[in-house]
Amino acid sequence: MSTISFQCPHCGQSYEGSSEDIGSQAECASCGRSFEIEAGSVMVVGKARPNGLLCYLGVLRRYFGFRGRMGRREFWWAALFQFAVMFVVGFVDGATGAEMGLISVFAIATVFPAYAAAARRLHDTDKSGWWVFLFFMPVLNLAFLAWLVQKGDSGPNRFGPDPKVS
Repeated sequence: MSTISFQCPHCGQSYEGSSEDIGSQAECASCGRSFEIEAGSVMVVGKARPNGLLCYLGVLRRYFGFRGRMGRREFWWAALFQFAVMFVVGFVDGATGAEMGLISVFAIATVFPAYAAAARRLHDTDKSGWWVFLFFMPVLNLAFLAWLVQKGDSGPNRFGPDPKVS
């Protein structure tokens, strides 16, 4: 596992841990407040930014986690990695000619974490996670996409602290 570095979103105290800590709760020794270690706020030691795998693993670890906020960088890295995995699974599925289809099984298995990540991304823009259902409406899904690419609120909002750590 990779060594990661993260900060308390409340006081900025730096900590180190392993990549298995992403998605878990931590308590700051400095200010005493608890917070969740999110992939978007983690830096892999020796690298400047989190990569797609770390962000994607963070999304999968919070399988039904609809609470909290998710930054743009974490969301889009996870989405890119999901697309890459779907491409590979689709290629393997086509090569094997399986009757059930690996791509269908994989898509069904990852639908909840994808919607949870989209809801947390909407929370970062101070919108309810219920707006995720705009995805299913033909013209309104463009508004949903615009909200996903929109910059998140600076500082805390009603859904939690800012996922970006300065």
